[in-house]
Amino acid sequence: MDLTDKQWKVLGPLLPKPKIRKDGRGRRWRDPRDVLNGILWILRSGARWKDMPERYPSYQTCHRRFQFWVRSGVMEKILEYLITDLRDRGKVNRRPSPHFKLLWIWYDPTPIWWTRSLCGKSQN
Repeated sequence: MDLTDKQWKVLGPLLPKPKIRKDGRGRRWRDPRDVLNGILWILRSGARWKDMPERYPSYQTCHRRFQFWVRSGVMEKILEYLITDLRDRGKVNRRPSPHFKLLWIWYDPTPIWWTRSLCGKSQN
């Protein structure tokens, strides 16, 4: 499930604008909405980057942009908004505790993100 237009309207402005070289060299950046949808697919599925479906930009593009957005704090803002949106629409069964934190685990190099306090489920 990709981002809705309503979600994109809020999330789009959170993403940094691509740097354009003054000499005009280099490729244009892929559509950030497509890249973000690819990243979210990886986070939802737990699949390896190279197993990303062809409907998204290349896994290399998505992975590099993901790394850039994590380092710059953009991914945390995006995930916090999405969690709030899901909670407000009744898609998540509990409110997070006051000590709610995003938890990132890096493994080979696929990121897995979860929170037990939000979902109320055990992650095996």
